[in-house]
Amino acid sequence: MTPASVTHPQRRHAPRARAACLLLVVLAGCASAGYTPGQLSEQQRAACRAVAQAFIDDAPEHEELRAELRRDPVAAQWYVRWLEVQVVRLREGEGEVSVSQTVKAKYAMLQLREDPGEWRIGGRRPESAAIDELAWFGELAVPVVVKDLLDPQQAFLRRLGIEMLVRIGAPAVPTLIDQVRGGDELQQRAAARALGEIGAEGAALEALAELSRSGDWKVRADVAQSLHRGRAGARDLLLKMLDDEDSFVRRKAAASLGYYRDAFTVRALADFLLRCQERRDFDAEVAAQNALQGIAQKLGARTVAAWRAFADELEQQEGAR
Repeated sequence: MTPASVTHPQRRHAPRARAACLLLVVLAGCASAGYTPGQLSEQQRAACRAVAQAFIDDAPEHEELRAELRRDPVAAQWYVRWLEVQVVRLREGEGEVSVSQTVKAKYAMLQLREDPGEWRIGGRRPESAAIDELAWFGELAVPVVVKDLLDPQQAFLRRLGIEMLVRIGAPAVPTLIDQVRGGDELQQRAAARALGEIGAEGAALEALAELSRSGDWKVRADVAQSLHRGRAGARDLLLKMLDDEDSFVRRKAAASLGYYRDAFTVRALADFLLRCQERRDFDAEVAAQNALQGIAQKLGARTVAAWRAFADELEQQEGAR
């Protein structure tokens, strides 16, 4: 290994450090950041500060203060931004997490005291508690998360944004659909992953079907990957994607179909396996075998005929239910 190929330990974490710096600048109200929920007055800042401190302390007045803050959309959205920063810091390892799941951190952006003490959150992981707190604000939190975390060119931030939107759930779907239809490639890919995790049904499934016809294979691959937790409609879209022109997309579709345990899916994957063998597409053949073994919950490659026989067994089991 040459010296040039060694990654410096400080450089390895530089992108995440830059991500945290970006959010800190945004929270500070920098106009150059582009997006802002609005001007935060000193009174609103004090209200945010009170809710944040009550959240940290797991104080009995927390729920009442939070409900009051929600009546002020601007203040609520700035509080959501503060929660975003805490999650970024914790996921980066900047927070100091002990075995008792307490955290010490600094909260200068809301002008909390330098060391507010330990987070007392009833045994939950601190970052999970912060995401739950953010998700409580529902549709108010959605535009903040999208603008702050899905729009930047930082994969780390986008992953956190997806996780937060999934936790928010149904209130995030309309905005995510807008991202599908009007966003750039990175925004579309992030939206596809979030929609799939929330639930690929109704309008969300229609939006994912649109993306499955994208001219960008990376977008189509993310759609295929996002559909692993859907129902019949998502499964049917995945079956169509087994015929995608790109082998990587086909492999992702096969992998997601491995989460659907029914005879129809097994037969479709067996047919796909045969096509892979005829095309000498070895990587896709492996993906098909892996998906089928996942459905069978038993390791070991089988012939196409054997997998079709397994489909017949599954069909008999389904009929007996």
